[in-house]
Amino acid sequence: MANGNLSLLRSGPIMHNVIIFGEAGCGKSSLVNMIVDKPVAKTSNGSGGCTSKSQAYEATIDNATFRIHDTAGLNQSNQGRVPHSMAEQGLYKLIEQLDGVSLLIFCNRGMVKKNATANWKLLNKRICGKKVPILAVVTGLEEEDDPDDWWKREENRKVFRKYRLNPLAVGCIVSFLGKRNEHADVYAKSQAKVRRLIKVNHRQQPWNPAARPRSCFWKRLFNK
Repeated sequence: MANGNLSLLRSGPIMHNVIIFGEAGCGKSSLVNMIVDKPVAKTSNGSGGCTSKSQAYEATIDNATFRIHDTAGLNQSNQGRVPHSMAEQGLYKLIEQLDGVSLLIFCNRGMVKKNATANWKLLNKRICGKKVPILAVVTGLEEEDDPDDWWKREENRKVFRKYRLNPLAVGCIVSFLGKRNEHADVYAKSQAKVRRLIKVNHRQQPWNPAARPRSCFWKRLFNK
C-alpha cells in the first residue's frame, strides 16, 4: 500500500527504506512491482516515465520489512512530466524526511548513458554522502538468452568503469512478464535475484540523514 507521508514507524521492527532511482522510462515502477510481488505501481511503455512523485510500498523479504520507494524519473526536459531539477529536489526532500535509509538501487535500461554519472553522484555522494550501499539493476534484457550474460560482456563492464559506477552488485533482470506471459520463467528468476540482493546488501542499521545539519544537505545538493 502506498504511504503518503513516508514516515517510519517509531517502534517495533526496523523499517528498511530502499530508494530506487534512475532516468525516466528505465523501468523503476516495474522493478517496484517485482520486489513487492504485486502490481502496486503504475507502469508505462513510454520513455517519458509515469511516476510524478515518490510513492512508497512495503515488501517483506524473509523476515525483514522494507519500504520500497518509487521516485520520479531523472533527466526529463522542462516539458517532461517532472523536470529534472524538480526530480532532484524531490529525491532530496524524500530522504530528508525519512528516519533512515538502508539501500539505494540505481535502475538502468540496457546500455548505460553518459548522464548516469550525474544521477549516481546525486544520490550516492551529494545527498547520502557515500554512507548508503548502492546496487545497480539493469532492465530491458528480454532479448538475452540469460540476463546475466549482459554483465559478463566486458564492453558493458567497461562502460560502468568509464562512468565511475561502482555498485556493490549488479542485477541483470527481466521485469516484464510479456504480453502472453512468455517471460514468466526468467521473470521469476529475476525476482528472486533482486530480492536476494536487497536482503544481502542493505544496511542492517539504516543511515539516518537527520544526524547531519539540514544546511549540510542543501550544500551537498547544490554543490555540483
